[in-house]
Amino acid sequence: MLMINTILRNFLKRPATRKYPMVKRDPFSNYRGRLINNVESCIFCRMCSTKCPAQCISTDPKEAFWGYDPFSCVYCGICVEVCPTKSLFMLSTHRSPVPTKFVVYHKGTARVAKPRLASVPKVAPSEVHSETPPPKVVAAVETPAEAPIEEPKPTPKATPPATPGGKKKK
Repeated sequence: MLMINTILRNFLKRPATRKYPMVKRDPFSNYRGRLINNVESCIFCRMCSTKCPAQCISTDPKEAFWGYDPFSCVYCGICVEVCPTKSLFMLSTHRSPVPTKFVVYHKGTARVAKPRLASVPKVAPSEVHSETPPPKVVAAVETPAEAPIEEPKPTPKATPPATPGGKKKK
């Protein structure tokens, strides 16, 4: 009798599932979907590739190269959290199905390191007068090269003692 009640109840209810291709559900809030990199603001610091648990991100700062394999990504969002320039973000939509695997590559502009100056004391603009000379920059002092280390001379090998008469024994 209990089984008949369950069968009748299931016939009268709507289905519990959706017909996916025709009926799509809106994504949840905070849904982590596709990973996007804004290469113009990326400084190629390698922080995202270092922290990625799936190791799906590869970067090369010298070549200004950023690569991402979406098929090995676990969509955890750690790379987005650790990005210092916030050039990485995740969309709230997922990728559409594809018949073949691919890797996303981005080529940006290489960042040139700024040259570091010798330590110059910082002076407030109000303290600088036209009569006072600018602070002097201390130049780096060259250290003398160390004397080269001489290699030890090889010791001569010991020769076997000669036999009397100068003839060899057979």
